Amino acid sequence: MGKQEEDFDEIKEAVFLYSKMLLRIAFTYLKSMHDAEDVVQDVFLVYLTKNIKFDSENYRRNWLVRCTVNKCKDLLKASWYKSWIPVPEEIEDSIPEESEVIQMVLKLERKYRIPMYLHYCEGYSLKEIAELLNKKVSSVGTLLSRGRNKLKVMIEEEKTDGKGEKR
Repeated sequence: MGKQEEDFDEIKEAVFLYSKMLLRIAFTYLKSMHDAEDVVQDVFLVYLTKNIKFDSENYRRNWLVRCTVNKCKDLLKASWYKSWIPVPEEIEDSIPEESEVIQMVLKLERKYRIPMYLHYCEGYSLKEIAELLNKKVSSVGTLLSRGRNKLKVMIEEEKTDGKGEKR
């Protein structure tokens, strides 16, 4: 097997292993499946064209997540994006296979949504999330705590239909 074939096999393996995770991370940021798919394609295109070699699988996974986060942030900063992309009214329509709790997590502000998704859905530690998001570990812990509290309030409101009456 030639060098190019080995490189291509590495990228195919990464697509197989991480595309769903990266797609969910991008969707968590962007709340648009189409934009999330574009971001993930861009991430794998960068991986393919830069011919990056990693010391371990963990480094590769973290690089892919970090690259996805950065591409999402870049997209959200773009003036053209802000001017024409509406946030979907019903998140449920976009990802019907997800649980109600994840639906509620997606309704949180981005600063809480991303750490909560990475920690609870992808299993990243506080330290790993801090490195991926360029934040202090204590800041990530605070975001998770506040996000949990906001989620708890949302769940309580859902249980009582917003009027203090149980459904």
